[in-house]
Amino acid sequence: MNSIKEISEAQAKSYASFISFVRKLNLNKIPSLIESVEWVKYNFLNKNKSTIDNLGVLLKDKSDQEKYKEQIENANELIQE
Repeated sequence: MNSIKEISEAQAKSYASFISFVRKLNLNKIPSLIESVEWVKYNFLNKNKSTIDNLGVLLKDKSDQEKYKEQIENANELIQE
């Protein structure tokens, strides 16, 4: 994340953990390193807190986007139980 000068180490670790989570999903097209960095840059510079608003930047395949949304919904359900 050296290309984002203002990002803190904690923020960089948070983004890295998120990208790692996404890359572990059973996706048709795993995001490349460049796609991941561009997505982080966009979110950080625009102070975007939602991972869904611009999901198409990170996950190009529509079925991958749906898989991601399902995983998040499942995780949210587990947290609320």
